[in-house]
Amino acid sequence: MAMTRNIIKYLFLSMVASLVMIPVKSDNVDDPLADAPTIDYERAPFYPPIYNEPDVILSPNDIDFPPSFKTKNQVLEFLRNCENSIHLSTSCGMDYHSSVFIKDLKPADACCKILVKEGKLCHDLTVRYILRYSRFHYNREASLKRSDNVWKHCSIVANK
Repeated sequence: MAMTRNIIKYLFLSMVASLVMIPVKSDNVDDPLADAPTIDYERAPFYPPIYNEPDVILSPNDIDFPPSFKTKNQVLEFLRNCENSIHLSTSCGMDYHSSVFIKDLKPADACCKILVKEGKLCHDLTVRYILRYSRFHYNREASLKRSDNVWKHCSIVANK
């Protein structure tokens, strides 16, 4: 008798759980992404938020960041200020990223002007931060070389 009750309870709970887990369908059945969350890429921050976790202390000999930056969070704060001051559009951000990390391309002239306005330190720190902390693994030497080429090209374009 107790075993029968346990089986009935189990069946009842599994039925309730299956009802709860039924996905809600949208009116547009043909679009599988209709219910997917959307991200406003124009407003989404490029750099991750500073979480309440131990900060990484950078060594004085760190080749990625100048000695004036003592922690990873100081670098992030500087990069956020760069990002907020220039308002890089999504298309320029993708153009810039592809030019530095994927293949030898030249960013659009309008994007170059924004990049140069951002400044060399902001450009270099952004590239080095992405190379160090990104979950994607880029070829470091090739990316640094392309980064220098992008900066040289953009400096010429911005000073025309």
